[in-house]
Amino acid sequence: MSVGCVTRPAFSSRSFTKARTTYALVSTRGVGLQGQFGQPPSRKVSLRCSFLPHRPEYRRRHAAESLKYRQVPRIYLVRHGQASAHWTDETDPGLSPLGNEQARTVATRLAPLGPLTIASSPLKRARETAAPLEAAWQTSARIVDAVAEVPSPDVPPAERSAWLARLMEGGWRGADPGLRNWRSTLLDFLVRCETNIVIFSHYVAINAAVGAALGHDEFEPFQPANASVTVIDNQRGRLHLIEQGVSGHHRPPVQPAQ
Repeated sequence: MSVGCVTRPAFSSRSFTKARTTYALVSTRGVGLQGQFGQPPSRKVSLRCSFLPHRPEYRRRHAAESLKYRQVPRIYLVRHGQASAHWTDETDPGLSPLGNEQARTVATRLAPLGPLTIASSPLKRARETAAPLEAAWQTSARIVDAVAEVPSPDVPPAERSAWLARLMEGGWRGADPGLRNWRSTLLDFLVRCETNIVIFSHYVAINAAVGAALGHDEFEPFQPANASVTVIDNQRGRLHLIEQGVSGHHRPPVQPAQ
């Protein structure tokens, strides 16, 4: 729908308010297509219409009302690059050479969106993935424990894969209270995001966020690839999936024996 008014009718104050409100709804809905990574369209919306008075106070108020409907915090969830070792082999590995290349690539893709707030898991592979974007935006990531990988208490490293498979099969409802609390803490952090933010996180955390955005309590058949970008909007405390990242999960290369 477009507004094509060319004459100035005689409006009463009541009818003028109604007309101005109608125009506000039109101006906030038909503003274009989504851009890269599902980013919102341009906010350059014309506010000049022949039946609107051109007094500055009316234009300022109308602009504020229009932007109020479109300023939804957008969350860019980035899975870390390929690690130098699998989590069944090492507790906190850094990135492999391919992982460092992936980190530079995703920073190049995200750089035009910012600078935005950056948050990162405290684990080394996530922090190293965030480093190129931190350098591009000349800022430091906020370290957030809530977006770290799912904890595997009292599970030997060699048995973590089997433990995770059982967890995914049983779903969050069948998980023990500690794991359900971890998921609640993660989701609570996401719904409290008030500005656009890039978060460097992990496989299970991103999967849990996507499930919540789709209204599911089960694990999603989604394996976020290394350095993939998943986009979620926080609409008044409710998560909505905008763009699911590339799927694909690969083990890091086996290191040759020394």
